[in-house]
Amino acid sequence: MAELVGALARKAPGSQVASLAEGLRLAAAGRLDEARSCYEKILAADPANADVCNNLGVLHLQRGDVAAGAAMFDRAFKLKPQDAQVRFNNVRASVAHGAALWSQRQYGEAIAAFRRALHCEPGNAVALVNLINALGRTGCRAERSDFVADPTAPAGTHLLIACMPKSGSSFLKEALHCLTGWPDAGFSYAYFQNEQELYLPYLVAVDRLNTVTQQHCRATVANVQILQGFDIRPVVLVRSLPDIVMSLVDFYDGGAVVNTFFASDWQALSADAKRDLIVDHVMPWYIGFYASWQHTAAAKRLDCLFVRYEDMIADKAATLIRIADFLGLAKSADECRAAVAKAEGDRSKTRFNRGVAGRGTATLTADQQARLHRLADPYRSIDFTPVGL
Repeated sequence: MAELVGALARKAPGSQVASLAEGLRLAAAGRLDEARSCYEKILAADPANADVCNNLGVLHLQRGDVAAGAAMFDRAFKLKPQDAQVRFNNVRASVAHGAALWSQRQYGEAIAAFRRALHCEPGNAVALVNLINALGRTGCRAERSDFVADPTAPAGTHLLIACMPKSGSSFLKEALHCLTGWPDAGFSYAYFQNEQELYLPYLVAVDRLNTVTQQHCRATVANVQILQGFDIRPVVLVRSLPDIVMSLVDFYDGGAVVNTFFASDWQALSADAKRDLIVDHVMPWYIGFYASWQHTAAAKRLDCLFVRYEDMIADKAATLIRIADFLGLAKSADECRAAVAKAEGDRSKTRFNRGVAGRGTATLTADQQARLHRLADPYRSIDFTPVGL
């Protein structure tokens, strides 16, 4: 205690030393009202005294007044933003204040408190998780300042293809890469059996770059918030689901089954059993993917462009022109046609297999097709006609 008093005394003007030391001793003795009076007298004479603001914030928390404590810590932070203890106290108090406001259903004020914490310490996991959940519960939009340390710095442009697997996304990504010259980027934490959620640290790392990405991600609340914060307008690539069943059989037979949890059993299955497995255990993800993006677009939470594989294959250049216009890339029709030609020149990067429209309905049994249609039944507000159901 003596060391703390001495340290603060050395920082304070001579006329305030006695009051500051006295306030510290009173607080340590539990005489909080008297300690508060001492601190407030110092602030009346020296409003820019960050150390006293910080001590007064601690005292308010000891008294159970979270709002007053948070306000005082925020004042201390603005006066002394480089002080690690001040930052720590400000973040802790702001998060606690936000939680208290949330419990009182003061949702807008709670979000502001969580954002104050992130302004004080960008990337703080506790503050960020609280903010993400609060934004999700209220439907409020995320902002770039929620995620990056310096939101005033120039931002890059990120082209995201949110896609169904086996929908021609590798070709489209390559065409956009050829059109823009921008590098590929993967926004997922990993690409094995895991769900390809957007990985926020990667987005933060490439915030100022221009990138092209394909990602098998659904429009979860967290993904939508990240896209809002980084101002990403996704191209949502879809395909006939019966055809995807057949394409997945080919894909897994070719070795990609290694990235599934049924890899050890796949080769022992009959052709019909393989299609059964995909219809019953893989297609539900596709149904959720399509419904999630449809709901998000209908609610105007993001500006999305839906592109059908069948339309893209019928006229690749026209599709790329449409996408470039949507994304505001300012590319001519000739440039789009040249990009398509260049992308088609390297089939190792496009992963096209047979790509025959209608193969699914021609091959799947009546029962398999009926089960596939039943997967969509609970989604009464969604039109699944564009994906073959």
